[in-house]
Amino acid sequence: MNKSSKYWDKRALNRLNEAEKLSDTYIKRIQKMYEQAYKNIDDELESIYRNYSNETGIDTQKLKEKLTKSQTSIFWKTLNKLGLT
Repeated sequence: MNKSSKYWDKRALNRLNEAEKLSDTYIKRIQKMYEQAYKNIDDELESIYRNYSNETGIDTQKLKEKLTKSQTSIFWKTLNKLGLT
């Protein structure tokens, strides 16, 4: 292998390493965004349960139990289709 070839191989390897570092950074940022979105959705759901419980007098735990397994399954499938899980 000549000097020129070694130079370009080394340069390509360095560029690949830099790209991997950048992708790790982006992945961490996106993961934080998803975690925050999940927290926001969870907080919003809790607020809805709390408000409905205050209006109806039904305990929030009982309200959560009213959501059937099939409804939960449909909800998660919808989130999957949207790429949110």
